[in-house]
Amino acid sequence: AREVSIIWIGESRMITVGFIKGSKQQFSVWDLTDLSSPKCFKTLGTTNAVPITHYDFDTRLLFLTGMAERRLKIYQINDNQIHEMTGSFQASSEIMGFAFRHKTELNVRNIEIAACYKLGRREISPISFTVPRKRKEYFQDDLYTLTRTKKPLATTEDWLAGKEIEAELISLKPDDMQNLSEAPPEELTEHQKKHMETLKNIEQQKLQSFAPRSAEQAIESFSRMTADNPVVNRWDAQPIESNDVDDDEWDD
Repeated sequence: AREVSIIWIGESRMITVGFIKGSKQQFSVWDLTDLSSPKCFKTLGTTNAVPITHYDFDTRLLFLTGMAERRLKIYQINDNQIHEMTGSFQASSEIMGFAFRHKTELNVRNIEIAACYKLGRREISPISFTVPRKRKEYFQDDLYTLTRTKKPLATTEDWLAGKEIEAELISLKPDDMQNLSEAPPEELTEHQKKHMETLKNIEQQKLQSFAPRSAEQAIESFSRMTADNPVVNRWDAQPIESNDVDDDEWDD
């Protein structure tokens, strides 16, 4: 039998990670209200490695690798779609397991969205996943949603009794940081200003190269462009001779 992982990603949704024919690894997103077929799935390469997974509820990111592999792939699960992130992690040694830190321990000032400890054959090493942003002095509120606290959600007695308790959510925003969504417009750097000025000059040169230098040149250019157009209703149109109406028909 092959190893299979099941990850809950919501009250009625889950991810299964397993294998199909040809030893190809595949993970699927399921809705428990309809198990006739997965909502979406992703078929990966051929491997015999035991899958190792982690799902981040806040960012909807699935971290996936295999026992003794070195590449850690990242996927985002949006509704019924799977998007592979370009920033996969390539470890310098084999990955035997990993443990992700709680979201409250992330360095939001460095825009760290996830962090874990990687277990190797002989060592344990930290891994940090960050998002490159320019305005790090602001809290990236588009990346950090309210997250769960470290406090236990329910006691053993409450859980056994089936008591429903809402999760306690907190913000990761430090008191001395302002939200990026509330930040003033970013000022252009000198390099950006010079680049925009260069583009403006190039555009003006293009317009000047096409602009006529005299009235005669303008008329000649217009005549070339409209040479094949109908002559009716043109500013240089000529009267059209017609014999369709007799002269006596114009009389009262």
